[in-house]
Amino acid sequence: MKLVKPNLIDDTVLVSSSVPETEPEWAAGTYDKFDQVRVGHDIYESLQDSNTDEPTAGLLTDPPSWGIAGKTNRFKMFDITRSTDVRTSNPDEITTILQPAGIVTSLTLLGLYARTVDVLYKDADNNVVYEQSYDLFDSTDITNWWLWFHVLPRSEQRLAILDLPGITGGTLTITINHIGDIAECGKLLIGTEWDPGKTQPEPPTRLIPVGGGRQRDAFGNLVFISQRVYRETDFSVLVRKALYDSALSTLKDYMAGPIVIIGSQIDKSAIMLGAIKDTPQGKIPTGSPYGIIKFTAEEI
Repeated sequence: MKLVKPNLIDDTVLVSSSVPETEPEWAAGTYDKFDQVRVGHDIYESLQDSNTDEPTAGLLTDPPSWGIAGKTNRFKMFDITRSTDVRTSNPDEITTILQPAGIVTSLTLLGLYARTVDVLYKDADNNVVYEQSYDLFDSTDITNWWLWFHVLPRSEQRLAILDLPGITGGTLTITINHIGDIAECGKLLIGTEWDPGKTQPEPPTRLIPVGGGRQRDAFGNLVFISQRVYRETDFSVLVRKALYDSALSTLKDYMAGPIVIIGSQIDKSAIMLGAIKDTPQGKIPTGSPYGIIKFTAEEI
């Protein structure tokens, strides 16, 4: 198992992006209810008609005249407070160049709609220290030529890279390719991973629906209402006895905010941006050189 506290990606880290910010900037004037404007990289929505308030000031009025609707298209994939269903999108490709503030050894991409991902890492002297291309096409179920030509290709939506060189002052370029279609990315997350121990195989996962559902209308017709579904996963981690106390303590520190949870790089369903739901619990079986720590993580 690997856990990562995501680094903040803001204007000091983002060197460039191929995704334009086309959302209209706020300008003094009068706005109707539901009008949206951009302030910095935040999108504000007017909550009333004849609205002349400045958006950041309108958040503080009683009642508020403006609300925050989210981030711009460019910055959606850096927003760790929203689910991976909220995605940055761009025709053909999304190219992002970052200059991390400190050491970065992990890159996690979630909510991908793409065919390939290219990663290029250069040091402060412009020397290439890491270069890799990842094919997201999953051909596991393509077992004959008929399926190759008649079944829509399936691509991985999650990618965790844990072998980036631990350097400072480097430039990290990530290109998400979907030539001829719309490239999408729900989350782009960088940081330094921590390994608490070995995840037990096939952790139990539940799908939790929020809102929506279905109901009958006045004529008896079944009407489906859109809803969001998030995952909850129960992890059991095998920890060496000598590291048990420090691992349990560190896990509790990781409860303070969203984290990247990589239960397995092979089992992509065990990769998520989530939060530890309850205080981790554990025990060391009598005579065992290992302890077991259990916790539940819920998807952001």
